[in-house]
Amino acid sequence: GITPELGSSLFLPKTVGLSWSKKMFLLGQWTSADEAMRLGLVNYVVPPETLINKSLDIARRLINRSQTSIKLTKQLVIESMGGWSRIEEVLDRENAIIRTAMKSPDTKARIAAFQSKHEANKKNKKNKNKHKSKKKKKKNVTARVAKAKASGSFPSSKKRVQTSGAVVSEEEKQGATSSASDGRKQPQIIVSRRSRL
Repeated sequence: GITPELGSSLFLPKTVGLSWSKKMFLLGQWTSADEAMRLGLVNYVVPPETLINKSLDIARRLINRSQTSIKLTKQLVIESMGGWSRIEEVLDRENAIIRTAMKSPDTKARIAAFQSKHEANKKNKKNKNKHKSKKKKKKNVTARVAKAKASGSFPSSKKRVQTSGAVVSEEEKQGATSSASDGRKQPQIIVSRRSRL
């Protein structure tokens, strides 16, 4: 439902020809890198890992050339397309067409469908990331417990009692109970406060 913008109605036909530009505008299909290269839409197709180096190489070559020559050459190219006034005219016309298209029921319905699909995809992605975060948190907790056991700082008994934020082993609890029942002075139980694992 979106019409051409950003001067593409002027630049694309001049680049790929009238037939190909109409095909691309009307069908709205994705164009592969190789096809874009063949049509003259791009000058280079390189692997992702060499993209930065290739870009820097081209930038260095441009820097080493006469900047006055580059400026005048770009000016000639713009003038061959009707000059900046022509480009601005095309941009204004495209914006007017877009505003007209946006008012049509057909375009509104398509935009609403796109937004609905986008929100659904966004929600699914958020739920997926949340699930990954929970799995990662569980894995981290397991690793922390294993590390505590290996260092000997984890209570020896498998059974632990949580009291007021302090972790007390079952053995320490049993020792305190038996001392109290014998009528002897109850020894002080020293517990270490640990964050919940």
